[in-house]
Amino acid sequence: MDFVKPKHGEKVGPTVDIEIAAEDDCKIASVTLEIPISGQKDEWPAPGPFAWQITNVNDTLLLRATAKDHVGKTA
Repeated sequence: MDFVKPKHGEKVGPTVDIEIAAEDDCKIASVTLEIPISGQKDEWPAPGPFAWQITNVNDTLLLRATAKDHVGKTA
């Protein structure tokens, strides 16, 4: 799993496009994106695309992503 957009440390404007690439030998079931500061958490089922757009970003943004495969393993 990897953030395609934005890259680590990239400066972003008030609107941020987020894209995550995820693969697994057992097929990805879903990807969850969490924005801890806002409490927002969204899960997208496979096959994706795993993409979100958020607005009103005025500060540093911490993103957490978790991929889950069909046998329940997460990364």
